[in-house]
Amino acid sequence: MAKQYYITTDVYASHSQRIGNLLLDTFVMLFIVFLVTYFGIKTENKTILSFVSNLYFFRDFPYNFILSFCYYTLFEFLFSRSLAKYITGTLIVDYRGEKPDFMAFVLRSLSRFIPFESISFLWPFGRGWHDMISKTYVVDKVTFENHRKEFFEDQNIASQEPLLKRTTSDNPDFQKLVVQLDAYLAVLDGEDHAFYAQFNKSNLLKNVLVCYQNENAIAIGAYKEYDSETVEIKRMYTLPEHRAKGIASKILSELELWAKEEKYKFALLETGHLQKDAINLYQKLGYKITENFGQYQGVENSICMKKKNNI
Repeated sequence: MAKQYYITTDVYASHSQRIGNLLLDTFVMLFIVFLVTYFGIKTENKTILSFVSNLYFFRDFPYNFILSFCYYTLFEFLFSRSLAKYITGTLIVDYRGEKPDFMAFVLRSLSRFIPFESISFLWPFGRGWHDMISKTYVVDKVTFENHRKEFFEDQNIASQEPLLKRTTSDNPDFQKLVVQLDAYLAVLDGEDHAFYAQFNKSNLLKNVLVCYQNENAIAIGAYKEYDSETVEIKRMYTLPEHRAKGIASKILSELELWAKEEKYKFALLETGHLQKDAINLYQKLGYKITENFGQYQGVENSICMKKKNNI
């Protein structure tokens, strides 16, 4: 499951940005009052002039409450930032880095009227009371967006990493890939396929690995006991579009680790002489050609290999 992004202190807006927001938003509200006053004078509207006369120098609390509440709530809800925050490059988000809901912005605006709230962001934790009450955060927009982008890029890379699942032959994804493996081997083995197929029964395997990428099964491998000290590697297969990516190596290494956990000392396997890539892979991982074992004795098409489990 993908991890959730959360806000961290390194994306918080700085004290200088918060002070800039306070001063610039105050200036913007005064400028709004000036424009309304100018309109009232031009139109000789006594109601407007009476209203704005109470706004100057914040002389009348109810009027200033209306102005401040409407200004902050409107701009921050619509744009996640006031006009000052556009200038200082800051943004309002919730703890997940998403846009807060409407009530959060209402709480932010109402909380601003707590005495001394306007300077509460100067405390060491870097958040004002209106931030904490509304459960919102003021962040540096560029730093936040870069931080969030890096997080999801890392998540995307992580989600694309192959994951190995220990299971049994009852696993439906294993069974689906076995069908494709058998079809592939039928072409490769030709007339000998019936002989090999009788030794490649995939039921009742207790030690099976399925490799997943983005929740899709892309490769398999398994082993079964050959004797009290040895396992036989079986059913190694990777979808063609996922080959040459090191997936088969990971599966084989995990099978060897699993076998060692079960106290086995050696690993045997059989492959065909036409499977050059498989032979090269096994040799690269420490397997050495040995005498054909068991049912493969005297079979010219078979190449058997063995490795001491030193993991």
